[in-house]
Amino acid sequence: MVPLQDRMYAVAVRHDADLQLLCRIRRSKTGDVYFLIERDEFFGDPHASYHRSGTRHVKSHNHTYFTSHIQKPDQSFRGTEPVFAMAIQAGEVTKLQTPCLSEQFSEVFEIDCIQMPPEEHHTLAVDLIEPGHSAIPVLGKEAVVQRSFRDAAPWILVTLWRGMLC
Repeated sequence: MVPLQDRMYAVAVRHDADLQLLCRIRRSKTGDVYFLIERDEFFGDPHASYHRSGTRHVKSHNHTYFTSHIQKPDQSFRGTEPVFAMAIQAGEVTKLQTPCLSEQFSEVFEIDCIQMPPEEHHTLAVDLIEPGHSAIPVLGKEAVVQRSFRDAAPWILVTLWRGMLC
């Protein structure tokens, strides 16, 4: 078995020559997966995590929310488990201000701003999936674009959905 490496992935939106960071996803060398939301310190470092123990939760301002215990993200992982889904309000991507510096990431999932018209709502979902599987379809929602990071099992799947997921 090849040991895991610490990897940081970017999800970024391309506006002409500018590439703006939407979020970061980290897989630690211990197998934990983190969804890191780009916010300033005032917002309390909001993030979601899926730990190697199978514990999943959301954290902000040093408080933990929505804790659940599900399958471990290791070689025995089967099917699909959600990590986090982030609502993107209409026009929000035009306000992104953090440049994405590609050299700081293992890989960058680049979304063209044309795929996110400013008058539409979107949801960015991050799931862990068994290799070879796909995202669970969402009734009445269109997957605009998706990308999987396949550095280890389970894979990390990022999907941009048109509309808000309920």
